[in-house]
Amino acid sequence: MGVLSGCFDARNMVEIAEEPCPRCGAPIEVFIRDGRRINDSTCDHCGFLLPEEEPLEVLSPKDPPSQP
Repeated sequence: MGVLSGCFDARNMVEIAEEPCPRCGAPIEVFIRDGRRINDSTCDHCGFLLPEEEPLEVLSPKDPPSQP
């Protein structure tokens, strides 16, 4: 194995996170790899489905940067 042998392992790591349900706000456990959900996740409270392979939403700042 070479110097970059850990890169492949790092790229395939799965992160477990919680996202709020868009319908009821309850936490939904999601599995993320490369910034995308890797499986369908369903809300235990209302049944809302977060589909797999959908990119995670990027939060934008509330105030846009000021123009010079």
